Amino acid sequence: MKFNKKNGLYLPDHYMGCMGIEDQFPFKWSKVTALRKGVKSPSGGGGTTGGSAGSPPAGGYEIDDNFSSDTSGNYTKIIDEGGVASLEIAGGVCTASVVTASRWFHETALSSPNHYVQATVDVGVEGDPDYGDLISLIVRSDGTSGATADYYYMERDGSTFDLYRVNNASGTYLTSSSSGMTTGTYTMRMEANGTGATVNIKVIWNSATVIDYNDEAAGRLTSGSYVGMRLKCNSVQQHMDNFIADNI
Repeated sequence: MKFNKKNGLYLPDHYMGCMGIEDQFPFKWSKVTALRKGVKSPSGGGGTTGGSAGSPPAGGYEIDDNFSSDTSGNYTKIIDEGGVASLEIAGGVCTASVVTASRWFHETALSSPNHYVQATVDVGVEGDPDYGDLISLIVRSDGTSGATADYYYMERDGSTFDLYRVNNASGTYLTSSSSGMTTGTYTMRMEANGTGATVNIKVIWNSATVIDYNDEAAGRLTSGSYVGMRLKCNSVQQHMDNFIADNI
């Protein structure tokens, strides 16, 4: 990120040098001004930069990927939902090939099954740069792919969040919620906590808890120390940034 004196904005490196950026790129107001630290969208949705994790823990996050370089080798595909996806990481964002849907886990095992994963996404109108309405997260993965994979994940489509548990690659719908989000830049976070009779899964959207679910079913996942992402790309690529994870 660099400060552009002409526009008074903090912009990603690949935007620097663009003169008259407001005219050249058809961003909504919130999609540009949300890049100013702490500025909220005037639409009332409250999209801001920053994150709900607060300051990094001592020693840093166990996983911290700002996608400033190609780190695709650190991720393993769990499954292709549609098409054959490949990760594309460059210029500070992570995305996948168009007309695909896929799930991935980061190959670093966290030191506890009680953990969170967090990322930054934009909410906008499909076709806008950095549109990320279909990106979501994965917790408590067992670090396997294909028919043996276990994990919790959320599906996000616009303002709707759907929570699923996957046992041996078979998904079970658990619950859903709506955030009432509007355009802007948001932080999303997913947490897994509990290794006994109850496993608690939270989905947090810009510091607001939109899902707080206690899984007490026989198939609840009491282990699994990997986290990941779900990327669904239609005619435009969905962008994710600032992927971090650590223990609760």
